[in-house]
Amino acid sequence: MNMEIGMISANKWAGCELNSRVAEDLINSARIYRLFLKFDFGYLQNAQGCYSWGSPPYGQISNRKSDEFYARVTKIVNELETIHRRSKDPYQNKQKNFISEVKDNSTAEISKIKNEIYSNFTAEITKIKNETADELSAHGTKITNELSTRLSEINSTFTAELGRINNELNNKLNEEVNAGFGKINTELSAKLTAEIKKINSRDADYASEAQRILSISKKPAVMILPQLMLLSMLSKRINSILCNCQKKSASQNQQPSSKSSSSSGPITFKGISLTIWTQFNDIFDKIKADKNFNLEEMYFRVAMEIRELRFKGFMREISRRKIVYISTLDDIGLWVDSKNNGILDSNVE
Repeated sequence: MNMEIGMISANKWAGCELNSRVAEDLINSARIYRLFLKFDFGYLQNAQGCYSWGSPPYGQISNRKSDEFYARVTKIVNELETIHRRSKDPYQNKQKNFISEVKDNSTAEISKIKNEIYSNFTAEITKIKNETADELSAHGTKITNELSTRLSEINSTFTAELGRINNELNNKLNEEVNAGFGKINTELSAKLTAEIKKINSRDADYASEAQRILSISKKPAVMILPQLMLLSMLSKRINSILCNCQKKSASQNQQPSSKSSSSSGPITFKGISLTIWTQFNDIFDKIKADKNFNLEEMYFRVAMEIRELRFKGFMREISRRKIVYISTLDDIGLWVDSKNNGILDSNVE
């Protein structure tokens, strides 16, 4: 710029003559400005790395450079016009035409340069936008893929962990349930075993009791007929004895009766048979009336009580006396003695 201004000043000192030399200088000046403009555009392109696309500095830089260039060219043109107005060269019109041509060329060149600047700037911005969009898309795709991979890994890990936890819980639950069931089973088995033992023991007791009852129920049935027959025979024998006693009563005194009645001790069957029979009839009739038994039931009861007396120690005296045969009269005497002495009072009650 200083060189161009120096050229213009030199032309002023040359008497304001515009010749071919001046024209060449003007053309060279225009070329130099063009070079400066290209230099400025390259500087503008290099400055793009310092800012993000779409930010205000790009528009500000381009407008500032274009305005400064236009101002410089306009100033040069104005100075040239001033020189031509002061010039008295006969080629003034030619010089004016040349200056006008230079001005037009400069304006056209400036417009062309501006268009190139804007075109390049727009293309560069579009390129940056596309590259940025591609990078963002690629980065988004990468993030999506990584997220899908991570989610798949998380799902796999979560599923595996959930399965492991479920297995542990199931195993622990099964162990606890099995332990509880085992404990309950052991307790139930012990209780059932004890109950079974009790039941078996009871069954055995029941069986033995049933067997005993069966044997008892059979024995009286077997013993009833012999006892009844014995009682019948005894009745006939006693009746005959009574008849004989009545016949002898006139010639004999009542000594046996007085002895038996005056005895202060327990009545035993050592007395006279008539006394035993009288007592037997009295006790027999009394129990039969109290219990409301018929004759067969009363005979059965007497037979059972006589059988029971055999095991209560009354036979010890007989064994001590070494009596081998026990008659029916002896059995009846035992029964009468038991009633008189209160041994079988419970039966009477």
